[in-house]
Amino acid sequence: MAEITAAPGRRARLRARTLDDLGLATRHLLVEEGVHAVTISAVAATVGMSAPALYRYVDNRDGLLKLASAAVARDLAATLLDARRRVPDDPLVQTLTLCRTFRSWALDHRREFGLLFADASVPSELRAGGQGEPAAEALAWAFEEIVLRLWAASRFRVPADEDLATPLRESLEPYRERLTASARAARLDLGEIPLGATYTLLHYWTRVYGLISMEISGHLDHALADAGPLFEALLTELEVQVTGP
Repeated sequence: MAEITAAPGRRARLRARTLDDLGLATRHLLVEEGVHAVTISAVAATVGMSAPALYRYVDNRDGLLKLASAAVARDLAATLLDARRRVPDDPLVQTLTLCRTFRSWALDHRREFGLLFADASVPSELRAGGQGEPAAEALAWAFEEIVLRLWAASRFRVPADEDLATPLRESLEPYRERLTASARAARLDLGEIPLGATYTLLHYWTRVYGLISMEISGHLDHALADAGPLFEALLTELEVQVTGP
């Protein structure tokens, strides 16, 4: 009698479901016990699988962390997208909403934040975002895209290119080229993005992202019991930059 096997489509669905389960189990261990608790045997036990069987799905522990990283990145992306959809179609409102939502998510998901952005024990190539991008780049584009829409709508005040130091202008040029290409792919009609606008965007993103990273890592605990007011002051500064005093 011929051996009965699952149809290719069904096998693919079962494999995808198992990979999802492994990613969730890895994330659970990460959140509950920390990244060092993530082992092949621990994840296998969590999903009711033998360790040898698990190797049919991942090659090693790094494979499990990559599955968990991708799951967390999808969760963060969905959270940011949902928050954006819940507010008016106004680039400034959406920019501020994205910043606040990211901080709230990070505070509620400290170990997941570490997995994606900060944990030195996790190789950077495992911190995957959408479409295979590193999570930090994918998150940055979420901010960049909205701010570029804001720039297109209002052409807010930025430093003149000639007022930027020559080394800064030269270092920003490749970033401007990447932003221009990304904007074109997103069908944003921006023309030539001034280096001053490029600088302003990067200036605020590094401050938003940096402040959240410092807060999550505890590097502001010596100075502030609550970094919320400092974060809101930064957003107010960004709003004034765009709308004027």
